[in-house]
Amino acid sequence: MVIPGKNSWIPHFTVRNPTGPIHLLLKNENCVPYTNYTFMPLTLTPNYVLNSPNACANKQINIIIIVHSAASNFQRRNVLRETWLNSVLLEKMSSQHVFLLGKTHNATTQDMISEERQIHGDIVQGDFIDDYHNLTHKAVLGLNWIYEICKNARFVLKVDDDVYLNIFRLMDEILPSVQYSPYSIMCNVHHDLDVVRHGKWAVDIDYFPTCTLYPFPYCGGGFALFSSTVVPLLLDLAHSVPFIWIDDVYVYGILANMAASVSLHHIDGLFNKEIEALECFQNDNDCRMIMAFTNSTKIMKFFWSKALSTECSNHGEVCDAYMFQTRKSREIYGKRQQNRSLIELQ
Repeated sequence: MVIPGKNSWIPHFTVRNPTGPIHLLLKNENCVPYTNYTFMPLTLTPNYVLNSPNACANKQINIIIIVHSAASNFQRRNVLRETWLNSVLLEKMSSQHVFLLGKTHNATTQDMISEERQIHGDIVQGDFIDDYHNLTHKAVLGLNWIYEICKNARFVLKVDDDVYLNIFRLMDEILPSVQYSPYSIMCNVHHDLDVVRHGKWAVDIDYFPTCTLYPFPYCGGGFALFSSTVVPLLLDLAHSVPFIWIDDVYVYGILANMAASVSLHHIDGLFNKEIEALECFQNDNDCRMIMAFTNSTKIMKFFWSKALSTECSNHGEVCDAYMFQTRKSREIYGKRQQNRSLIELQ
């Protein structure tokens, strides 16, 4: 079903109770959460175009890393696999990752995604169009996938594919805090942010129509770390709380604030722009920045190389395994390229 008069590529399901207990979140009684909308996330009952059911099979998973990625972002995914999401690195840390995608209308792109899944076994693709306004569908798909397929994970890390992360510092400095707070979501917490009506993050006037500010805190900035015990709590609420397309506001704002015992905890230094990270790494030989955003694959590799230069002295075994695997991959790739060149000459 689609919203009459709205973008026809965005499907939703309807429910009878459009507001439910969401009014309990509101600090201002004049701030109405929804008018006329009774639509729920499409992925409450997930249908997979492509799945990677063996990603968590037969192993203990410390952290399952869920990466939101656009269908056509092949280069970004490959660079992440080469750097801080490297399979050897994660295996040494008893962790795993998958990329969450939506569908594409382009048959060639879809064939390439299918081949990518065959090679890497880390693609989860939902049955909805990969569009910015379907981010909440993607987020709920990820929660369902964890609940159905990766229950053996102790912790969940949600990031976007433009995120550089110093995974060593994550493990050493942030994860211990979550271990003793099973109902905490660690993130960059936003308070009293504007309800945007124009531009990239605009929401329709039917959402929070009388509000100028979101009446609750929420996690922003492409990072959220929490115990897997939080997953069923968020999923349960998603069956009764109407859809809003901004996933940070919906999942890590509305649902998180409504969930019993769940609390948001701010981590300083998470939201760093590319230019800030470049200045840190270029001017400080021991830049300890945990996270930064970049759309450049070259800069992502630069950030990672600088992180390795400072972290490998304390994580020798993990780094040695990563370096060995990286050299081996380059040798295999070089031989393949050489063979292709010989075939072309024949």
